[in-house]
This record gives sequence, structure tokens and C-alpha cells, in this order.
Amino acid sequence: MVFCLCHDSVAAFDFRENIKKVEINFTHAHIWDDSAVEAMEKIIKKFEEQGITVEVTGLNEASTLLVEKLRLKLNSH
Repeated sequence: MVFCLCHDSVAAFDFRENIKKVEINFTHAHIWDDSAVEAMEKIIKKFEEQGITVEVTGLNEASTLLVEKLRLKLNSH
């Protein structure tokens, strides 16, 4: 996931769909930077605001480390 795709990624989801749980699978993707982490966090937050549980799966090791590092930074603001 790179910067130019982040806005499109958020817009691609239907946050009002009548579901209880969603899985976001990153098996064939790589999180490259803070804009990608921010987009992922926005997607998760929007689902959770609708009472939908979110499970993120398939992050590779480098993406997981970046997400963990930047998630702390993003959530501290």
C-alpha cells in the first residue's frame, strides 16, 4: 500500500454494510510508509465506529513492525 492508493483504499470500503466482522487481508501487500498506516487506521476506525469488529491478517514482518511503531505515534496525537 503506497501513498497514492491510500485515499482510494479508504473510499473502497462500505462502512455501513450490515456485517458484524470484517477481515482485512494483507497477504499480498506491503505497508510502505506512514500514510499507508494512517489509511489502515482510518479504515479500522470507521468500521469500529459502526460496531464492526476488524481483524487484520497477513501482514509481513516488516509491515507489522512499521504498523506497530507508527500506530503508537498516530494514537498519541
